[in-house]
Amino acid sequence: MSKFLVYGLVDPRTLLVRYVGKSQSGLDRPRAHGTPATLRRNRFHCGNWLRELAALGLKYEIAVLETCSSKFELSAAECWWISYGRACGWPLTNLTDGGDGNGRVETPDMRRRRSEAYRGRDFLAPEARARQAASARAWWTPERRAAARDDALERAADPELRRRISERTRASVTDEHREAASERIRRTWSNPESRARMMAGRSERARAAASSRSRETRAKLSAAALARWADPVARTRYVAALTGRRWTRRKAAP
Repeated sequence: MSKFLVYGLVDPRTLLVRYVGKSQSGLDRPRAHGTPATLRRNRFHCGNWLRELAALGLKYEIAVLETCSSKFELSAAECWWISYGRACGWPLTNLTDGGDGNGRVETPDMRRRRSEAYRGRDFLAPEARARQAASARAWWTPERRAAARDDALERAADPELRRRISERTRASVTDEHREAASERIRRTWSNPESRARMMAGRSERARAAASSRSRETRAKLSAAALARWADPVARTRYVAALTGRRWTRRKAAP
């Protein structure tokens, strides 16, 4: 069996699929839904259903809905099965339409409950941030970085994937969206108080970023910037792009 598959979690009481997911590790990911650690983290509809089964001493079943030849086919296949299941009346607990997690529709009640769940947690405390940073540094090993880089290069080399992303981006960014974004930016920058707050926030973030960098890091960044400006071709491209943006802003200004 291929390790790239779209699966369904089946309720043993009704034999209906309650959740559709995708996996790049065969049956390992669907099996992981029932582990105690995953059940503790999953506070959404699917997690509530899985905890209900566990409380009754029951375990979900796994149905392989489709196998794919590569990971690039998974998102489209997952979206199709979620749409098919909803059309057939499956009581799915999926919160999104599948794919890469886009398209999630939250009701006001869902946003209120999520806000209440996060309120009061200490994840914004300095100690909690330090623990999270240490955990992330320990997890993000050189091997994982190399695998992520290779994966990104493989995806970038796929012309069909680039074509789909380009078409989806062009379809989502309409003239109305651009005009609305421009109007929001003009309205924000025309307000002296908003402009002052934004500039103060930028300065504070820049100072914090600069103070957090070591002397060696600053030296590397400086050397890289000098090397870019020493390249006539790169310097010409950058100046041309910057001039074009400035001209566009002057033209679009009210």
